Amino acid sequence: MYHKKSRRRFLLLMLIVFSSSWLFPQSFLENETQFADCWGFSLYVGKTQYYGDVSHDDKWEKLRAEAKLSAGIAISKKVNSYFSLRADLFLSRLRSKKGANNKAFPVEYYLAGEYMDFSILPSIDIVDLVSLNHADKKFSAIYYLGIGYAIWNSGYQHANTTPSEQSASGNVDAKTFNSGIVIPMGLTLDYRVSHKFSVFIDGQMRTITNDKLDNWVDGWKFDQLFVGSIGMQYHFNIARYVGPKLVKQSKRNKDYMKVIYGCRF
Repeated sequence: MYHKKSRRRFLLLMLIVFSSSWLFPQSFLENETQFADCWGFSLYVGKTQYYGDVSHDDKWEKLRAEAKLSAGIAISKKVNSYFSLRADLFLSRLRSKKGANNKAFPVEYYLAGEYMDFSILPSIDIVDLVSLNHADKKFSAIYYLGIGYAIWNSGYQHANTTPSEQSASGNVDAKTFNSGIVIPMGLTLDYRVSHKFSVFIDGQMRTITNDKLDNWVDGWKFDQLFVGSIGMQYHFNIARYVGPKLVKQSKRNKDYMKVIYGCRF
């Protein structure tokens, strides 16, 4: 009787162990992903709007007359099916104008300058995070919040100052170099065109943690840039990884293997 109970317990234990190996293939395969796998390189261009002390036009006027060209490059590494890290280099022109008594017109001051920053952006793919089946997914919605360092060369000029007064008086602030910490936050909507390429649109707010972007220290405590962009990403592996021999794909495990080894791209 005792031996029969022991046999039953042993068979039950083996059944649990065997079942577990099928129930959790994803955790096993996830450990096989290597550092050289799942990289991406991005190029994007767009328009930048400045918000700060020298910025008092209405929204439509800012879109029509104050949006300046911007561009950037980025390299990203996918850590797992929904989390990635991105290193981003961003460049933009600055332009804005301020009306008398905080009104849009008449214009009293003009802002001009150049801006650049380098940021590290932890990113979460919201669709991958909540999806039960990642295989063959075309769309991604990627939220990111990061930190970086920015440098800029900017200055503002009084609208009524003549060219001769600009060089002979102290009424005009010349462009000066400044720097500071920047916090980028945004959302990217990505569409996979093929195994190697995807295209995306992106909207973000870059907040500079000081009030010196426009050389006007008053009112707004943090100057901000709103950026709208379009771009494309190339997906690649640094080296072809050959891991241990895996079990043959079946209907039960093939989706997991696509997610981990295909990196969804």
